[in-house]
Amino acid sequence: MYYHASSLGNISRLEPRISNHGIPLIYFSRKRENVLVYLSNAIEKYCRETGFDFCGIWQKWGPYGFDKEGRLCLEEYYPNALEETYSGVSGYIYSAYEIEDSGFEIQIPDAASSRSSGIQAFLKRKFQGHSVWRVKYYYVRRM
Repeated sequence: MYYHASSLGNISRLEPRISNHGIPLIYFSRKRENVLVYLSNAIEKYCRETGFDFCGIWQKWGPYGFDKEGRLCLEEYYPNALEETYSGVSGYIYSAYEIEDSGFEIQIPDAASSRSSGIQAFLKRKFQGHSVWRVKYYYVRRM
């Protein structure tokens, strides 16, 4: 099973989009909890909420890493950073039974990507507000 996070609801087919790597891909993880961090981009959220004018392409960024066992580790770079990043964020977790792997090497544990269009997606769970950052599959490392 593969998981994908999106801020968009009612998706039945996933399509590749251009993101940080500059090529159209759909990103997945074999661990559902690992995709939650992609529901909010800390920098983009801050700019939108404060009215900061940004005209470029948003790069995906989140306050996370992985420990030696490959377990998701959220990093709090300043007090309440995680709450500010994920508070009020809503999104959806989708699953796909099979994907055609793109062969693009992603250096993230349990991650995969596909260039295929129209991958059938099934809604697994909707997250609203605080529920995104309170999921208990990760641990927090305060910096």
